[in-house]
Amino acid sequence: PRAALPRRPPKAELAAVSVAQMERQHALWAEYAEAAVPARAGADRLARALAALDWHGGWVRVARSPCPSHVAASGYVLSETRRTLVLLSAAGKRARIPKAGAVFELTLRGAPLEVTREGG
Repeated sequence: PRAALPRRPPKAELAAVSVAQMERQHALWAEYAEAAVPARAGADRLARALAALDWHGGWVRVARSPCPSHVAASGYVLSETRRTLVLLSAAGKRARIPKAGAVFELTLRGAPLEVTREGG
């Protein structure tokens, strides 16, 4: 099982993070994900492996959500709590997305994969 998530960072810290900083963090996240996920695995195994990773710095898109206004939202994972992800879009806008009932899409090795994230 994954370790307990740290407490949510203060809003001032999240507000100070720029898209350029997240672009650099995303490059590191991509290296981390490539190394952590088996190279020769089917889509189901890749999705399970991605679900187990730390997503901070990853780029996600909301594929499905109980809230229609969240569908297609995308951005770098800036913060994660037990129940939500905070995304930073390429335009610099932040969005708090509830994880419960949502399906997220991450891309690894050029393949988009749909992944759920426990929220509760």
